[in-house]
Amino acid sequence: MILPQLRNSLPAVLLFTPLVGGLISQRASGEPPEYYARLIEEAAVSFVFYDPIRDPRPHRGFTTFHYDVRYRSTYRYWVKGGRIRIEPEIGSFAHRLSNEVLLPESLDHDRRWTDSLVQHEFDHVAMTVDPRVRMLIEQVCRVTPTIVRDLPSGTEVNGPLIDRLIHEVVEPRYQAVLNLLIANENDLDKVTLHGRHDPPDRRAYFKALFTESNLKRHGFPYLADVKSLLRKRAYLETPLPYRFND
Repeated sequence: MILPQLRNSLPAVLLFTPLVGGLISQRASGEPPEYYARLIEEAAVSFVFYDPIRDPRPHRGFTTFHYDVRYRSTYRYWVKGGRIRIEPEIGSFAHRLSNEVLLPESLDHDRRWTDSLVQHEFDHVAMTVDPRVRMLIEQVCRVTPTIVRDLPSGTEVNGPLIDRLIHEVVEPRYQAVLNLLIANENDLDKVTLHGRHDPPDRRAYFKALFTESNLKRHGFPYLADVKSLLRKRAYLETPLPYRFND
């Protein structure tokens, strides 16, 4: 038996903590340079400016993101002896992303794009639209294995039940990719001391993200399921959204 199912994934993933108190939220004003305009559109960036005197912050800049994944699943299932076996097929992905960039109000002007703090925060933004994140999410979900569960006596087997059982297995898979993204965001702050300086070799640094060694270092739990993707030319040579100096 095959039935289509639509699942709505993770309601919200925020990088770090919500922003509160004494803030003015704005869309980017003026005409930013082409690179930043493209990121603002692709990553749905909004700006929040704060008064560092009235509302001091541990870090001058801060970026949060919200990433939502939707997918469609079909499946076959069998019930025998109080046990259900489900063979899911996951596909038709839709990704929704937004970013919020917190900056001191002294940067609330159209010349902000040459400021090193703004450039650093947009390295965080760029990481959220790195195409390898999307590719990893889709790969790790597509290879969701057969699901076998024991059912309590008298359980009614229907679409909502199967839908829930599939989601319980798929959600940790894409969440693992988002956790990897957050870990890489945190590493960027450590390496750059929150934007005080660039990595020694920007191209090498950002290219090394989301590679097999990067996944191993962060203990990615589904490495075996994405190894084939990590070695494909389309993955290794995909254009990256970062600002390079050469």
